Amino acid sequence: MTSKILKNRWIGNNDAKEALDEIKLLFRNGGMFKNEHSPFGLTKDGLIDFRGIDLRQQQIKKIKIKNIDLSHSQFGNAWIENSVFETVNFENVDFTEISERGNLFHNVKFSNCKFNKAGIGYEGSQYLHCLIEKSSFTKTVFIRGEFVNTQFIDCKLKGVDFNASSFENCSFVGRLEDVWFRGGYAYPSDDANFGKAKKNQMRNVSFSGAILEGVNFSNGCDLSTVQLPSTNNYILFNNWEKRLEHLKEVIKEWSTPQRKEAEIFSSSFLVHAKTQDWFIVNIEELQRDFGVDVASNIIIELNKKTL
Repeated sequence: MTSKILKNRWIGNNDAKEALDEIKLLFRNGGMFKNEHSPFGLTKDGLIDFRGIDLRQQQIKKIKIKNIDLSHSQFGNAWIENSVFETVNFENVDFTEISERGNLFHNVKFSNCKFNKAGIGYEGSQYLHCLIEKSSFTKTVFIRGEFVNTQFIDCKLKGVDFNASSFENCSFVGRLEDVWFRGGYAYPSDDANFGKAKKNQMRNVSFSGAILEGVNFSNGCDLSTVQLPSTNNYILFNNWEKRLEHLKEVIKEWSTPQRKEAEIFSSSFLVHAKTQDWFIVNIEELQRDFGVDVASNIIIELNKKTL
């Protein structure tokens, strides 16, 4: 069935309309969804058929959804709180401007979804064994979400700050541009504002199938177990601040044009290096931004074995 047919069937007859009213009431008041709640039975995959349902601007609290297909549904501007989603299929779902907090998503598939201007991870929402693919995160706000055994595949991740989100045994495939990973909050006051966040140790996070452009790491983000992209264009550095300080001293003897370029590099990264011991450098990006010769000399100094 097309997306239009799936959406229109909820308003196509009185039985479906009555079922929709009961479903929305259950979403507001909390509880567990069962087979009989759907007027359309099960899908061919054996999931409860909620495809195409319109839940825009709904208050969703303390509900448990298990073995349900919510493909082609609409959640725009919804508030989702303290709920459990287990073995749920979200395909072609609009989550624009949702606010989700304190939820558990287990074995959930998000495919071709829109999370634009959404608030994700508040109060430590957990994403366990999830697949997030071909989904967009434009102007999305992340706060302390916990991602474990979760895959991000070919998602639109540009200009995203994963502020205090944590990742463990996760993988990223595709292009990440101007993305920020942090070990914790950007500001100490955020503890009081948003609650204590789980330390982001990036344990066993794989970027092997990813392209990293302008990707930043700060606030004690541990990269010691990270798997780099499979190309040879990336270098993982420890002792990041010491290496930058070394570079800052060495470039004083460089010729003026090269020194100025290298000063821009060292000064911009030293801002966050005081609390960040690890960093990943994209060599091609460095060459593009500062020129091949300057980039080569920067890499040589950063690689000094005396550090």
